[in-house]
Amino acid sequence: MEMNKDKQLVFRILNGKLAGCEFLLDNLHTVFMVTNDNTIETIHKGTSYPNNLIYIPYIDREYSFEIIIENNTLNANGNIIVREISNENVNNEKSIILNEINHVNDLSFAIRNIGDSFSEEVLHYRYPIIDITAERFSPVKKNYLAITLFFLLISLVIGICAYFYFTSEQRKISKLSVLLRNDLEHYRISYGQDNIIYLLANKERYVYHAIKLLNNSDDASQVKVLSKKKQIRALSSWLRKNFPLVYFHAIELDKAEQPVLSLSKERASLTDKEKSYLIKKLKKDFLFIKNVVFKSISDKYIENISENGIKKLKINYKKIVSKNSITFFILDNLSDQEIQSIKLFINNFYQNWGKNYIYFTIELNSDWLQDKSFRYGSKNYIRTSPFHYYFNKN
Repeated sequence: MEMNKDKQLVFRILNGKLAGCEFLLDNLHTVFMVTNDNTIETIHKGTSYPNNLIYIPYIDREYSFEIIIENNTLNANGNIIVREISNENVNNEKSIILNEINHVNDLSFAIRNIGDSFSEEVLHYRYPIIDITAERFSPVKKNYLAITLFFLLISLVIGICAYFYFTSEQRKISKLSVLLRNDLEHYRISYGQDNIIYLLANKERYVYHAIKLLNNSDDASQVKVLSKKKQIRALSSWLRKNFPLVYFHAIELDKAEQPVLSLSKERASLTDKEKSYLIKKLKKDFLFIKNVVFKSISDKYIENISENGIKKLKINYKKIVSKNSITFFILDNLSDQEIQSIKLFINNFYQNWGKNYIYFTIELNSDWLQDKSFRYGSKNYIRTSPFHYYFNKN
C-alpha cells in the first residue's frame, strides 16, 4: 500500500558500499535484502519482484529486514517498526525514531520525513569532524581531504542515479510480469537503445499472446514483441549482406541484448577493431542489442556432427565438399518412416546451426510418386516438403 506524498519517508544508508545513498519509501511496507552482487544480478535477470523490495549489495553477508508503518499513519511516536527476517521468520522487532542513527545487523541507517532534513549527527556519521590544530593540518592533508570529498560526492551522485535507473527498470519488469500473467520465462528481455522494452518470445504463440495482452493495456507503445526465431534469421541475413566474408556457423539469442556469434575457425578471423566495427553497425540496425560475444568453432566439428547424424540413420549418401560449404546428397529407396526420420534430423540440425555451412538434399531412386506430379512447361515435379523435391526423369 502506497503512502501519501507528504508522508513519504527517506531512508539513508550510513555505511558499506552504498553509504550516503538515499531511498524513497513510498510504501507502508518495504523489504530490504542485503546480499552479494552475484545474487542480485541472478535475481534481476528476467525475474520480477515487487516494487517495495530494495537490494543492498554486500560482499560476504546475507540477511533481510523490513520497515513497516503501523496504523497506516506516520508520526514520531514510535509507530515505525523494523523487523529482522530469518529463514522466513520475523524476529528482533523494534520501534525506531525519525532522524536518529539505527542499526540492523551490521548496517547503519537513518530515516526522515520527506519534508525534513537529516540531523548533523546523521550527516556526519561516517565523517566525524576532528578537532585538530592548525600546526598539524598541513596543505597536503587539505588537498587529500578535498580530493576525498570530491570522489565521495561523485560516488553519491552515481549511486543516486543508479538507484533511480534500476528502480525504474525493476518496476517496469514487475508491471510487465503482472500484465503477462507471470509468463516472463517464455521471453528474453532487453532494454533497447530507444528506451523501449524488447520481448523476444521463444515460440510464435507467445508472440501473439504478449501482443494481445499489450494491446489491451496502456504500455503497448513502450514494449515491442519479437520472435526470437525470426530475429536469428534477420541477423543471419544482415550478416551475409553487410559482412559477406564473415563466415559463421550459428547465432544464439539466449540473452537478447548480447547475441553469441559462432564464427568459422578456419574461414573467419576478425581483429578487435573489426569486431568493434561490426558491433557498432549491428547496434544501429538492431536496437535491442548492446554487445556481441564472439566464439570460434571449427568447420570440421560441424561437419562431423552432420555426417555422424546421417550415418546413424544408416542410409546411403554422397558428400560434396567446396570451399565454403558441404552438401550431403541422400540417395536411397526410402520408406515413409525413413523419410520422416531424415526430415526430423535435418530440421533439428538447421534449428541448431542454420543453413550457413552444411546443406542437405534428398534424391529418391524409387518411382512411388508417379502420377502425383505437377507440370511446369514440359517438366513434371513433386514437392512433398520444404526439403524434398522429386523431378521426373522422363
